[in-house]
Amino acid sequence: MKSIFLCALVGLSLIFPFRGVAQTNSETHKLTAKDYYNRGLAKVRIEDSKRKGDYKGAIADYTRAIGIHPNYAEAYYERAEAEFRVEDDSEEVENSWNDKAIADYTRAIEINPQYADAYFGRALARELNGDRKSALVDYNRVIELDPKRSAAYINRAALKWETNDLEGAMADYNRAIELDPKSALAIYKRADLKLEREDFEGAIADYDRALKLAPKDLYAGPARTSRLKAQAAAKARSP
Repeated sequence: MKSIFLCALVGLSLIFPFRGVAQTNSETHKLTAKDYYNRGLAKVRIEDSKRKGDYKGAIADYTRAIGIHPNYAEAYYERAEAEFRVEDDSEEVENSWNDKAIADYTRAIEINPQYADAYFGRALARELNGDRKSALVDYNRVIELDPKRSAAYINRAALKWETNDLEGAMADYNRAIELDPKSALAIYKRADLKLEREDFEGAIADYDRALKLAPKDLYAGPARTSRLKAQAAAKARSP
């Protein structure tokens, strides 16, 4: 949490013991939109392997920042990011947070139509809501604004694959790998697509490449299993 600095000098506070308190209260009311914004960021960024970010606390601070500066696009974006990550025992409540996130991403985009991060975040939230068509539109916009963002190609490829646009999906995975040759995720996914298209040798090569890059990745276990399937299929097809 961002600290609030006292203005009173130690010597003066000894002479006028109530002045330091008065100035502290005054300073509290003088926090700027940027102060609240930074404090919200700090609450989220405490997250590590042992602690979760204080997303709801951050949301409160971003809301205060927006109250002071209603056109603060970054505050809307960060509030959306926090809302998107709030976890709740109730699926209905969690979906409500996701809807709020979409609304805030949209407001950030209204203020700044060139905000690629906001389009990307909204695409993820819309995809989670099952609105794949709108998510695809947002990923298209991200790529227009930031054509070197490999993650946008990976996510768009998955959506294209779901709609049976296999050529488009393959083109996006290829582009993602061109942009980031060490993206094990993109290579794993391309291998899966090659396996579905019965390009068994190509799939094996990609699985081997991905496993070499990230042998302990979340996808490594399924990749090894799929590689065995590709190898068996390739062997069965051989004359």
